[in-house]
Amino acid sequence: FLGATGAALGDNTAYAIGHRFSTPIQNWYAKKDKRARKLEWANDQLRVRGGSLLLTARFIPGGRTVVTVSSGITRQPRRRFAIFVGLACVVWASYAAILGFVAGERFKESHTKAFVFAFIAAVAFSGLLEVVQHFRKKRKAAGLMP
Repeated sequence: FLGATGAALGDNTAYAIGHRFSTPIQNWYAKKDKRARKLEWANDQLRVRGGSLLLTARFIPGGRTVVTVSSGITRQPRRRFAIFVGLACVVWASYAAILGFVAGERFKESHTKAFVFAFIAAVAFSGLLEVVQHFRKKRKAAGLMP
């Protein structure tokens, strides 16, 4: 519980920092066409895949910071951000606790193995989320979902 709470506080702080400095950062990006396109692309990706990006990034070292700060910079809806971050933090903390309990001895001597395992889990989780999202879009387009 404390791990998830601390992670959520950190993510919300990163969002707040991005949000606080969003105007000067957006102005800097707007000065060059290529940078402006990159910021627009990031904004679009966060609007479409924000939830799955927040869930996946939690498992990738450094990924969490990039996605949470970018969410603030692009001013993603705070409520949606908080919901997905809360979910991501609970899933991440539970995963870490279970992994430590089940396989802690195996990773004790090799942090590299733990990192590789976490990275593979993040990629698999991300792939699963993309597949679910793809089928939901297909069902919605076919009129099978509201």
